[in-house]
Amino acid sequence: MDLETIQRYALNVWQAKQGEMVSLMIQLGDRLGLFRAMAGRGFMTPAELGKETELHARPLREWLYGLAAADVLSHDDGRFELPPEGVPVLVDEATSLFFAAGAFGATFPSELIDTVIGLFETGRGADYDSLGDDMAMIVERLTGPFNRLALVPMVLPQLSVGTTRLGEGGRVADVGCGTGMASEAVARAFPGATVTALDPSVRALDRGRARAGEIPNLVFTQGRAEDLSGGPFDLIMALDCLHDMPRPDTALAAMRREVADDGVLLIKELRSSGDFERDRRNPLLAMSYGFSLIGCLLSGMSTDDGWALGNTGLHQDALTALVADHGFRELRRLDVPDPGNTYYEVRP
Repeated sequence: MDLETIQRYALNVWQAKQGEMVSLMIQLGDRLGLFRAMAGRGFMTPAELGKETELHARPLREWLYGLAAADVLSHDDGRFELPPEGVPVLVDEATSLFFAAGAFGATFPSELIDTVIGLFETGRGADYDSLGDDMAMIVERLTGPFNRLALVPMVLPQLSVGTTRLGEGGRVADVGCGTGMASEAVARAFPGATVTALDPSVRALDRGRARAGEIPNLVFTQGRAEDLSGGPFDLIMALDCLHDMPRPDTALAAMRREVADDGVLLIKELRSSGDFERDRRNPLLAMSYGFSLIGCLLSGMSTDDGWALGNTGLHQDALTALVADHGFRELRRLDVPDPGNTYYEVRP
């Protein structure tokens, strides 16, 4: 089939998912009184809105950028406004024929919504295990197709460590593996390699073990990135997870300790520039902020010392500085045709 036709169709489907995430953020704004607090106030920073509502500025920032990406709020250099036309639609329930915010509810389980509201109220998130079995399944199905079909043939051959080395007794660690889709793909492709799949989520690991069955060269291990041991590893993968970790710095320090001096890290992060107005060219940017509120930011704020990076927090400049601070000398962007994510080879 024609590739452009498939891409247009896929964009249409993902925009439907984006609508679900924008619906979530409108529901949060309604329940937390955020639209009411912004009405007629002009442009506000996340800190100003936090002071007005007595809510935490970090999740407010994610919410504000998400709805600005969806054109529900106006944005100007880190400040946000509910436009005047938003008041009758999102605030004036008693007097406006156009009021619509009350229609946004029950998109997600009430327990999850309550957890996210708790993030705004207390500044404390939740780990993935506490979000239930469905979250592990959703993450698996979101990341599974690329890991299953493209990781081995399209990404690994670009690494300087070489696929021959992996096949001839190479040692691989998949940090933050989730249900282990990437780990399984590598273990099946390179039966001579030893693959360690590491994740703190018991729910995700149980799902991964049940799906993968008996693969002799694949071991699932429960633990945080900081618990990684058994090196040196020829390849350590951190795929779409570093920004979720409360402390990506200590995670990278552990990876540097365990990677071979001639080994590599493979890091996958959301495609982002760090400049909101530039990133708005991504037609699915609002969806990314919605996912961040129900997953990435919740996880990143699940400890008192969490960095709270969120879904877009590790763009290339930020990642380059972070790996340099933890003993890595080279970061190289790989040529991978994934419209939503960027892949990097990092060398000690």
